[in-house]
Amino acid sequence: MKLLSLTSLAILVGMLPNAGWTQAPSDRLATDWFDDDEWNLEVRYIITPDELARYKGLATVRARDEFIAAFWQRRDPSPGTAVNEFQDEFTRRIEYANAHFADPNDAPHPGVESDRGRVYVTVGPPQKVEPYPGGAHEIWRYSERDQNFVFAFSVPPISACDGSYRIFSPAPIATARGTFTSIQVYPRRFVTVSIAVDFSQAASVAHSLERPTGEPVPFEEAAMLGMGQLGPAGSDPLSQHLLTCRMFEPGGMGFTQPLPTGSYVFTSRIVLVGGAVREERVAFAVQ
Repeated sequence: MKLLSLTSLAILVGMLPNAGWTQAPSDRLATDWFDDDEWNLEVRYIITPDELARYKGLATVRARDEFIAAFWQRRDPSPGTAVNEFQDEFTRRIEYANAHFADPNDAPHPGVESDRGRVYVTVGPPQKVEPYPGGAHEIWRYSERDQNFVFAFSVPPISACDGSYRIFSPAPIATARGTFTSIQVYPRRFVTVSIAVDFSQAASVAHSLERPTGEPVPFEEAAMLGMGQLGPAGSDPLSQHLLTCRMFEPGGMGFTQPLPTGSYVFTSRIVLVGGAVREERVAFAVQ
């Protein structure tokens, strides 16, 4: 038998299909992987700030897969069985919210990002839905098992009222007040902020939410409570430019959002038509 030369052997090896001769592709995630990650958006309403921080810091595909598996396992009411009832119900709520609460005039945002979608995912289906007496609103009522929650929503076509739902019941478990700012903290970490303002005398209204250290609260945690402004300060009163909706209530404005557990400082700033400025900071905690 004629032996192959080293040169011929090397050529043959190069022609063979990859069977472990080359190094496996890297398991490391790109440095900006989180920017395009969709899973964290799906679970935004149930993931804790600590979990989200750890998820952002993952460096490999394997670590990410293991984190997601452990995330659902921690929430499984019947560990050791083939079914995770929590995950299945959560998926059903997401699909229902997207199918029923999307605004056709706001196509980029799925139904789960609407106020009704957010509450449906976090609290569940209401026991009863009824129209609000005053127009494009509806009321969701929950049973005693769900702490007798009653939500009032602005619904399309009043699209400018996003973030404007109200809690009618139960009573707040904590309240913090300033001169013209009132904050109510409800069960399940819902927070309502009301700002007393005469829109016929105000040129702009701005607000922000910070940690006690002065660090701004990220939008993914605070949404509309985080930062906002109505109208650039000028000589025209805001009343000439505002829609009548639930964000603008008798005597001022307000909005409701769930917040993670922690301590906060809410700042309200009203610029009057004459140029005078009213500003105050109100501290509160969410347990």
